[in-house]
Amino acid sequence: MQTVHVNLFLPADVYVTLRSAGIDRKRLREEARHLLALWLYRDGVLSFGKAARLAGMSYADFRSWLVTNGVPVVDYTVEDYEQDRDAIRAYLNGRL
Repeated sequence: MQTVHVNLFLPADVYVTLRSAGIDRKRLREEARHLLALWLYRDGVLSFGKAARLAGMSYADFRSWLVTNGVPVVDYTVEDYEQDRDAIRAYLNGRL
């Protein structure tokens, strides 16, 4: 798989604070990828599969991580519900 490297520049004092909190470069890189994937999936920029790949997680792990962080995995709107309800009612009444 081809990759593209993106650099992130942090103010030195921010990095010192992160290091003192036990966050090294590897963890920072991992957390940044996770949060970027969450943000881009939540905003509809990336599909679920591409966001999971960006996060470096399996589909199951990414799904669980999204749920843990309050991001809906399925976007089921009120309009979707109403359409489904109407279709079920039509089916049950023999109109489909």
